Amino acid sequence: MSGKFDGILLCSDYDGTLYAHNPLPGFPAGIPQENIDALQYFMAEGGLFTLCTGRRGKSAPMDIVPNAPIIGLSGTEIYDACTDTVKRLFTMGEEWRQITMDFLPGGCAAREDIAKISIVTDRDSYPFLINDPAAPAFIAACSEPVCKVLFYFTVPRTAPDPVPPEVRAHCRSIVNPLSNGRNAFQITALHAHKGTGVQYLKEQTGARLLVCAGDWDGDIPMLREADIGYAVANAHESTKAAAHRITVRAENGAIAAIIADLEKEL
Repeated sequence: MSGKFDGILLCSDYDGTLYAHNPLPGFPAGIPQENIDALQYFMAEGGLFTLCTGRRGKSAPMDIVPNAPIIGLSGTEIYDACTDTVKRLFTMGEEWRQITMDFLPGGCAAREDIAKISIVTDRDSYPFLINDPAAPAFIAACSEPVCKVLFYFTVPRTAPDPVPPEVRAHCRSIVNPLSNGRNAFQITALHAHKGTGVQYLKEQTGARLLVCAGDWDGDIPMLREADIGYAVANAHESTKAAAHRITVRAENGAIAAIIADLEKEL
């Protein structure tokens, strides 16, 4: 039986988009009920929905169970919850070791505003304080495929660019620097990001229309890849500039508003 949303793949960022992470006064944190109701309706009517998140797919929040594979680890992992399998990984080559070492104390791009790092592999995450002498040895010896490395700021970043410009310059043409919030930046493989993830999933599902929604720097690649890319009203200015459309704030039920838009246009 066909539904009105057949052939539409909706990919949503979690924190700050589907989930109201830092809502305005008077709004509760969490997923607005209108989002839950709208997504259940969307999927019942043939739509494909999934999360595109910085979290690992297997540990992604399941407040709403997606009916398409989850795009996890900032786009570097495609995880199928139905079969509990990782369908594809986009990992870094040896370049991650040198770039990571460059940002540690004594490195050629060392930064005083980094407090700790976390090396995220296909199996686990390995956190280190920035001055931990065990970090360089681990970086040199790590044999697991590395999906991304996070660098946490000592103080949340409030500058206009979510990723320090010096970091972007140092990583250029080697790895992909991005940010999913004010607390950290991260690196992934040069052509591995949320845009890569949604492109792969669209091809695998055969969707005719790709709709993406996000709020931060790390969401920009998927908004550009989308047929219709939405930024929520609480999004970073750079994310709004990359979007085709701006919808309401996360706490006002942004995903429900997007689904309502799609239904009107059908």
